[in-house]
Amino acid sequence: AGGITFNGATAAADALDDYEEGTWIPVFSEEGGSLSVTYNKQLGNYVKVGGLVMLTGSILVTSVSGGSSGPLKLGGFPFTNSASADTDFTTAVLVGKSSGFGTANPTSGYWRCGQTEAYLAYRSSTTDYSLSLGSHVTSSDEFYTTICYYTTA
Repeated sequence: AGGITFNGATAAADALDDYEEGTWIPVFSEEGGSLSVTYNKQLGNYVKVGGLVMLTGSILVTSVSGGSSGPLKLGGFPFTNSASADTDFTTAVLVGKSSGFGTANPTSGYWRCGQTEAYLAYRSSTTDYSLSLGSHVTSSDEFYTTICYYTTA
């Protein structure tokens, strides 16, 4: 009832009393735009231990319409990022595979504090760029990711 304790700890504050597994639905969106995406596949799983959340997800895009050149975001996360304003972009998005995004496939991502969406980025030469939807998201996009972050939920 009080959780699991380790190394002889007896205080309730030291007990592992929060473990959860579940699913989430990853989605693409853009900042300030009217992107409409149809998906062939949207799969996501998570494990939450205390405040630590580990996500895996995959997306296969069937069609894209609307949108502009705003930054591409990945969302649908089950919990809000607990990063503080001092560590605004410390949560990282690990991209396992991305293809079909025109000339620039996402290679990483970053997350603003208190949000439930991450900005995706690609690397060109020695400079990082946010993905703009107008020139990169296509009907054949394939995206796989693993994300680890802290939440207060």
